[in-house]
Amino acid sequence: LGELTALHAAGVFDQNALLSIARKRGLLMNEAAKIPGAMLAVMTQAEDVEAVLKNLDTKVSVANYNAPNQTILAGSESEIDALAEILDAQGIRVKRLPVATAFHSEIVSPSVSPFKAFLKEHSFSAANLPVFSNLNGKPYPKNAEKAKKQLGEQIANPVRFIDQIEALYADGVRTFVELGPDSVLTSLVNAC
Repeated sequence: LGELTALHAAGVFDQNALLSIARKRGLLMNEAAKIPGAMLAVMTQAEDVEAVLKNLDTKVSVANYNAPNQTILAGSESEIDALAEILDAQGIRVKRLPVATAFHSEIVSPSVSPFKAFLKEHSFSAANLPVFSNLNGKPYPKNAEKAKKQLGEQIANPVRFIDQIEALYADGVRTFVELGPDSVLTSLVNAC
């Protein structure tokens, strides 16, 4: 949802569109949450987690590449619980996240098409400043149709927070401000 606010602040769409798009995304995620799913924070690098997943018959996938020492997994509740036990037995710290379903995974992928269709109803302008996407760590395209496609696909794809922060840093950003109830993202930025 932060990217929606950033896109609005960059002039891509007006406040009415922001509220409408945020509402639609929320409704779609509420619908997706009817399918049981879970997420697990794994306190190690993604390569280690991906190696474990590769050797298992599982639909669990990486949902967030948050920091060099934190990877988030998403999948069915039973597979997440089983994977938590496997990783814990290997001495890897894990924490089940209090979420409604397995966001940024196959479980929420049915939301992509209706969200993309909804985005087509809204006018997008070229951003008046770069908004870096956590889909690929790059600024949103100036082309409206490409920007809508990217925003729509972001729902069911992994959050590439590391790539996003590294791209911002490479672009000269040195000050990061977190707006929210805690400092989770600040800790992740520091780790990156």
